[in-house]
Amino acid sequence: MYREAGCDGVVAFGGGSSMDLAKAVALAVTHEGDLLEYTAGLGGTAKIGPVAPLVAVPTTAGTGSEVSSGAVIIMANGEKLILASRHLVADQTLRLHRGTLNAVPLPTILDFNRDHVGDKYARLNAAMGCAAGADPAEVVRALNASIGLPAGLGEMGVQADAGPGLAEHAARDVCTFTNPRPCSEGDFQRLFETALA
Repeated sequence: MYREAGCDGVVAFGGGSSMDLAKAVALAVTHEGDLLEYTAGLGGTAKIGPVAPLVAVPTTAGTGSEVSSGAVIIMANGEKLILASRHLVADQTLRLHRGTLNAVPLPTILDFNRDHVGDKYARLNAAMGCAAGADPAEVVRALNASIGLPAGLGEMGVQADAGPGLAEHAARDVCTFTNPRPCSEGDFQRLFETALA
């Protein structure tokens, strides 16, 4: 479709998944073969050269995909794999909104990780201009409330019965391995229930 329409670039509009998909498209239209050949786990990073021009218009402020060199993609075989190259960073970025779906559960995640992050919360407090002993989770809760965000996922229409499926999916997600605290499927279910309230 890209070639048939005579396109000369890709515009990514949305959240992290949209950004990552656009990166994959920019790669696919400029490189031969299956995207699997370019995944980081199979040594594909070195094979990635310049891609189609990419303009990112993120509507959330959570993943940072628009400024990162990576993309997490669910391949045709169902595997969630990583594409990574400096060539995948967007050429231009236009910013629009704060990420509600990231901001609302963030205090729950900060509470969960608290005892596994070393001095990072002190550094986070310094970066946010808060007192050294402030609780980042409470700071984010207060910020969310001050700008009128929902107090929990339930206020956004998320139903409790979504929890088991989301927990199962999250436990298999390759990105889970970068969390500072190990997180089981049961942990994800409990996090979901806490964030729902």
